[in-house]
Amino acid sequence: DALRNELPLGVTALIVLVGAVVMGYGARMAGGCTSGHGICGTAQRSPASWVATCTFMGAAVIMTLFIRIVSGGAI
Repeated sequence: DALRNELPLGVTALIVLVGAVVMGYGARMAGGCTSGHGICGTAQRSPASWVATCTFMGAAVIMTLFIRIVSGGAI
């Protein structure tokens, strides 16, 4: 079953909770949410939105790779 989660529900819930808190903190620091910066801000050619969007995307890639390594690919 390729889509089966190998981690216990509590561990998965904790990972999701930590990710949500970190994402909310980042959105607060950046002055808006990811979709707001990515869609509206970049369309208006706002340099701050370009930096924020690139930072969000880079952090997402790094965290995805990190979680895959730590979990052994279970997530």
